[in-house]
Amino acid sequence: MNDDQQRLLRERFHGSVNRIQFGAADRARILREMGLPADTKIPPRPVIKFDTLTQAGGVIARHQLSLTASTATPDRSGDKIAQEAWSLDNYRKSGPLLWQHNSSLLPIGKCTSIGVIGGKLRATYELATEDENPEAERIRKLIAAGMVRGVSVGFKPGKWEFSKDKSRPDYSIDFTSGHELLEVSLCNIPCNPECLIDPPTQTGKSITALGDRAAADQRRRLELAAIKAGGGRRA
Repeated sequence: MNDDQQRLLRERFHGSVNRIQFGAADRARILREMGLPADTKIPPRPVIKFDTLTQAGGVIARHQLSLTASTATPDRSGDKIAQEAWSLDNYRKSGPLLWQHNSSLLPIGKCTSIGVIGGKLRATYELATEDENPEAERIRKLIAAGMVRGVSVGFKPGKWEFSKDKSRPDYSIDFTSGHELLEVSLCNIPCNPECLIDPPTQTGKSITALGDRAAADQRRRLELAAIKAGGGRRA
């Protein structure tokens, strides 16, 4: 296996830590397409270390943010996700918001509503308080300062095909149906540059205190989208 193949495999399977949960059959199919034997060893996952954060005293008010989690535009890996084909039922039962796709850490928030609106996967979240997760408070401050805006999805593929679009990178994939959303993450560099936390409102804040009318309207629109898709209403 040459250096280019190692780089492609590392980006495909570990590019964003664990963004796409490929199964064994999926991996074998990708290796076969690349002309590599089925027993090829996948380059190791990068190790991400986090500093320990000492909790400060006090509890902040619970805050909510809205964001675009996914669009149909090919991402930086060349992959394209069919938006109307998202499987969201299981995610609506727990709805974790993670930091950089790292599921070994405590979640930094929970989903309050999610659905496909205008061809985009849109969602709202409540951030954990400082008392619940000090790391979430540090990230909240970075969001408020405009330093963190990236969003990325972690999912289990359903049906997919290699893209025939020559303008996209080699081995780009079209995820066509049945992709199950596992988690949504805030991140420094989103794989899809269109996936971002919403820009500041007229109040100048990207994060709003719960009860804000615009945030409530957004939640109602997402709940209606979920009902239309047969996903029911989230409490």
